[in-house]
Amino acid sequence: PNTFYTLRLRELTQQAHKLRNLVRWTGAARLLVFLVLFPSVFVLIPAGLVSGLAVTTVLLVLFLFLVTRSQKLKRQQERLRHLQWINQQELRSLEYDYTAFDPGQEYMNTNHAFSYDMDLFGNGSVFQFVARTVTCEGKQLLARLFHTETLDTEQIRQRQLAVQELATRPELGQEFRAAGMTLMHSPI
Repeated sequence: PNTFYTLRLRELTQQAHKLRNLVRWTGAARLLVFLVLFPSVFVLIPAGLVSGLAVTTVLLVLFLFLVTRSQKLKRQQERLRHLQWINQQELRSLEYDYTAFDPGQEYMNTNHAFSYDMDLFGNGSVFQFVARTVTCEGKQLLARLFHTETLDTEQIRQRQLAVQELATRPELGQEFRAAGMTLMHSPI
């Protein structure tokens, strides 16, 4: 796992560097187009030149394209920041530092048959060890799964298969978490 997270973090850092340069170039191009567009609106169009209207229209379309492109690149930057943060936290967890992960303190129940005795919730708990949820609903569902006993072997088997599938595809889990963090505007 350490090698996976380290290599992934290195790859994401390289992608972020390339993306940062692309954001700069796009911003510079957008500024340049705006600086040419602004005078064209006040000089070429009032002169009544058809070519002036065409040039202004092309510049306006190019400017809008660059604005849209900049927004898309900024979203990609945010996604990469979240992915980098996820991998940094996973590396820390390999050193037994789980402080970045929610301990689920609010789900601790001293009256529950086994959750209090087994340290299911709280600092250093099983919940904190496995919780990689982003939304409140996901966190609540995970806590409910911890609190709920099931003897249904088929349900247990289905859960094990789901965990097994995610374990073989860590990039998918990270992309899913990063997307959730972006949608929830999670600070990192």
